[in-house]
Amino acid sequence: WSHDEMTRRRPDVGYFTHSLNELLPEEPERQAPMLRQIVEQAEAGQVRPLPMKVFAMRKDLVGGFRWLRDGRGIGKVVMQVDQHIPRGLLGVVVITGGLGGLGLVTAEAC
Repeated sequence: WSHDEMTRRRPDVGYFTHSLNELLPEEPERQAPMLRQIVEQAEAGQVRPLPMKVFAMRKDLVGGFRWLRDGRGIGKVVMQVDQHIPRGLLGVVVITGGLGGLGLVTAEAC
């Protein structure tokens, strides 16, 4: 939901977004204080992270996509890759949303 939609549907809930991908190039001096504030709020129990659902890529990739398709997920859906896969293997690497800082670093590492 957008901020306006959230306010309309749930006026009892505070809704704040933090886009570090947008903040870093535009205002890098604000990133560290913002991260400190988020950590302090989390430690004080004022904010909670979104729930995360993890699917093993080798065993349940289809199940993960079905989870997304069915709209059952609130929060983040993660496809976990086996750690023992040797680097440099020929194959396919899927990076979603890979235009931000972390996505670009991941793409360069692959």
